[in-house]
Amino acid sequence: GPKLKAMKFLSMMSVYSVISKPMMLPLISCRMVSLMTKYGFCDDSIIGLVTAGWTLYTFTNKITPSYRIIKVAESLIQSRPTKSIIYSRSSGYFAWLKIVVEPVQSVMCDFGDAYNSSMLAGDVV
Repeated sequence: GPKLKAMKFLSMMSVYSVISKPMMLPLISCRMVSLMTKYGFCDDSIIGLVTAGWTLYTFTNKITPSYRIIKVAESLIQSRPTKSIIYSRSSGYFAWLKIVVEPVQSVMCDFGDAYNSSMLAGDVV
């Protein structure tokens, strides 16, 4: 329906607003989480959770709640059949936030996973 289309649009906007309009990212991620809690869960709502965790960290520097949100989103991705597509669009957020909390050695494999997922999704040339 129209809410699913709105979620897909906001998901695409979140990818581009990181670079072009970073101040819009908290608004976009908040709206995506709001839509998810009101209308249900979809693949793009995981992107909303990831961007919510990332913006919480970048704008408030609150590491623990941001890391928890990212870990919830990461576990949700593992249960989805389209996990390579979702992971390719959100892996940068995972890796950079996890590197703040976890030892670097444990996070290095995430960068390889991100590259492989992006290759499967066709996002890397």
